[in-house]
Amino acid sequence: MNWKDLAGPLIRFGAPTIGGILAGPAGSRIGGTVGSVLADVLDVPATPAAVNDAIAAKPDLVPDIEAAHGGELMRAARAQQAALFATEDARGWFHHAWRPALSWLLIGLWLWNAVLIRVFIAFGADIAPIPWEQLVAFSGLWLAIYGGGHTVKSIWGGR
Repeated sequence: MNWKDLAGPLIRFGAPTIGGILAGPAGSRIGGTVGSVLADVLDVPATPAAVNDAIAAKPDLVPDIEAAHGGELMRAARAQQAALFATEDARGWFHHAWRPALSWLLIGLWLWNAVLIRVFIAFGADIAPIPWEQLVAFSGLWLAIYGGGHTVKSIWGGR
């Protein structure tokens, strides 16, 4: 169990702000902070399993925790998100633009080969299409790199 797994029970028992923080994109990064506050309030060890068991045992305390600590945790989540954005911005545009650019290029090549080149040929242009086997090979290679990389990351973790 990890901190993001607590999002559903927290929302279900009346803490949508805290649950939303854990369910959001910064949830795994801010989970330790949220978890330690929850653990202190519930007087349990700061582990996801212990906090989950305490929430299940005392669901009536969850709205009170939300009221007392929701603002503090929201500020911590915003600070963590701002730090994450600053880190991404420091890497530059190319760090996060090359994958979508190559995906759009691939879509453009398929559109070119399937539709646009036929329009140019109809108007008398003498243009050879991209060989389909090369287009399929390039598509397969790109999907293996892009999709396969995300699969590897989701199984073994990492950035």
